[in-house]
Amino acid sequence: MTPAVCGALALAALGVGFGLAQWLYTRRLLARLDRMLAGAVDGSFRELEGKRAAIQTLISDISHQTKTPIANILLYASLLAEGELSPEQAAQAATLSRQAEKLSFLIQALVKASRLETGIITTVPEPQPVGPLLEGALAQARPQAEAKGLTLAAEPCGAAARFDRKWTAEALFN
Repeated sequence: MTPAVCGALALAALGVGFGLAQWLYTRRLLARLDRMLAGAVDGSFRELEGKRAAIQTLISDISHQTKTPIANILLYASLLAEGELSPEQAAQAATLSRQAEKLSFLIQALVKASRLETGIITTVPEPQPVGPLLEGALAQARPQAEAKGLTLAAEPCGAAARFDRKWTAEALFN
């Protein structure tokens, strides 16, 4: 047998082996999907619960591990701003502080979204007036707005809606 024929036979064997492996993988995957669907139908499917718990643990770890560095950045930015700085350095310290606050906000939002998605936090929507919700959000945001030279106001509102007061107020403020 020539080397070319041996090579061709080896490639053919590899191709058959690869095809067989792919067929077995596909067959196992379909069997797994079938079991998952059957479990979803009969109520015994629990695979996502473990994944959700793992994601929640990861999000909690990220939140915990970033709190101290962000607090340190904010502290050092504050200490820098208290010293004698050139206008350019003062602007840089203010930018550093704003960016650290933004990072903290984003991480907190990520944690809350993860907890809401995994069912750790639940909402309880109830019919209630919208006016007090708006006034509460305005009262919370007014100090920051005034510090930037902005005025926040809302016209009286007699409307009602169905919402979870705590989480809707936080979303509206954000």
